[in-house]
Amino acid sequence: MGTSANEKVVVGVVGVAGRGLGALMKEAKSFDDVEIGAVCDVYEPHLDRAVAFTDGRARPYHDFRDLLDDRSLDAVFVATPPHWHALISLAAIDAGKDVYCEKPMCRFPTEGRLMAHSAERNGRITQVGTQIHATENYRKCVDIVRSGALGAISSVTSFTTMNDDSEGLGRPEDSLPPAGLDWDMWLGPAPEVPFNIGRFRDGMHRYFKDYVDSWLHELGPHIVELPFWALELPAPLSVAAVGGRYATESIADVPDTMNVLWEYPDKTATFTMLQANSFHFGVGLPHKGRHNGIVFHGKEATLTIVNYGTPEVLDRDGNSIVAEYPQSVPPSPGQLWEFIESVKSRTECSCSFSRQLPMHTAMNLAHLSLHLGRQLRWDDAKWEIIGDAEAQRLITPAYRAPWTLPAGKRACLGGAPARRICRSGYFRTAIISLQAAEQAAQDFAQSAIGFIFGYFLHSAPHASQASMQARQAAAVIGPLRAQTLAAVSQMSRQSALIAALLTCSFIPDFIIPSQWVLHSLQEAMQSAQAFAHFAYIAALGAAVAGTEAITRAATHNAMAAAREIRVVRNMPIAPFVIPDRRLA
Repeated sequence: MGTSANEKVVVGVVGVAGRGLGALMKEAKSFDDVEIGAVCDVYEPHLDRAVAFTDGRARPYHDFRDLLDDRSLDAVFVATPPHWHALISLAAIDAGKDVYCEKPMCRFPTEGRLMAHSAERNGRITQVGTQIHATENYRKCVDIVRSGALGAISSVTSFTTMNDDSEGLGRPEDSLPPAGLDWDMWLGPAPEVPFNIGRFRDGMHRYFKDYVDSWLHELGPHIVELPFWALELPAPLSVAAVGGRYATESIADVPDTMNVLWEYPDKTATFTMLQANSFHFGVGLPHKGRHNGIVFHGKEATLTIVNYGTPEVLDRDGNSIVAEYPQSVPPSPGQLWEFIESVKSRTECSCSFSRQLPMHTAMNLAHLSLHLGRQLRWDDAKWEIIGDAEAQRLITPAYRAPWTLPAGKRACLGGAPARRICRSGYFRTAIISLQAAEQAAQDFAQSAIGFIFGYFLHSAPHASQASMQARQAAAVIGPLRAQTLAAVSQMSRQSALIAALLTCSFIPDFIIPSQWVLHSLQEAMQSAQAFAHFAYIAALGAAVAGTEAITRAATHNAMAAAREIRVVRNMPIAPFVIPDRRLA
């Protein structure tokens, strides 16, 4: 789906309460090149208000999946509470829409990585709503840092201090949800809890861990984004976070005090949050309101900025320096308008999912460190937490059924045909087939290695055993491929296209479609058959020219098939129950 430079961009807005209506829709309505074609919310009064805001022109939807089936839409604004951001964004990308997602873009590292790679592979334009990125003062800070005037920067301090007790949240009792609210859909992938007006009203979801984790995800993206941008920081080497609820008394459960330390090869970065105290740490002027501050600690000078205001450079004696710095980044037309222009031009936004991934990975890991109560060491190349299996499992969210990531997003988050396929069991058949085929391919690949060893030693028993295991592998893979192929062929033409999506998975470097899956199964079966044949010949002691080369080729194909199949099914498969892998 594309939009020419002279056409209007037709957008759908998912979540039309505070940010959705009060910020995004109001700004979009001022653009001549934008049409708000559809709106979606699980609370009818919000939905009715949003439709009225468009003078009745926007089509209303209760379920975002139905909005994504609307082929007239070019792009989607995601302005729900954060626990929905990843799932809706991924579903929108799957539906061929460009995506503007409010911050934070994700709560778990796996979500963010899937979002970035999904957008890249599908050619979709994305932008994260860190709108302070577009301000002139932030751009001045980037210019100063990149000019080298500060010298070597060994640390960056970021903080937000508030002096409030959860904005008057208090301790309201649980109750029945108001008329017109689908509370179960509002919760979505989050744990099931009774309705409480404190969780729902006026954006107060920001005070509950199930939806935002902490103020690092809520306000932090506006603050820590500057050092990540100016210094072009990757994901950290390690992260340690501590904090808790020590000074406030509402029903909120996010920390009211939090300290985070990120480690890099040549510097550190920190974030401090104090909800019950507004001390300014000497940055800016003292007052009882909120302070959002950032300090770049350079060897030659210090750069400070507070509350997104005018940056100040101080020399080593603390004296203010007034100077001009070369421009390193161009002026911004505004965060939302940049997105609209990029939808038309098909150029990457400054805060695309890919460009925001390192910062969000760092923030996500900080919450995991806080939850586990220990420092985490991160290998970004391998995308894993070093030496901590428990923490590694937790980089992927465990959603409330039926919501799953990423496989379930196709089965349960697609349009109506996909939801029918999910219920029909075709998806489950494909997953079971792939898992069993991977194990079979691994088995006979390992046997092939043993066979080569036996072949050179003229060991008939080794070759005979390898031949038997290879025949068993072929016997397993053949029916599995037939099952997968039958599951696809039984669908209608429209459903078959969805099925192709159902049997592929977002992975770090590429996407494997269903035809590749079928090819891998076919390759594995043929390799196993060839392997069994030549192992049998060797077992008989026949000296056949070319046997060694063909056997090596079969072994290579077996290993390649195992790798391909493993990659395809490298996805969370809950809530499916996988039976014994040896399906006869």
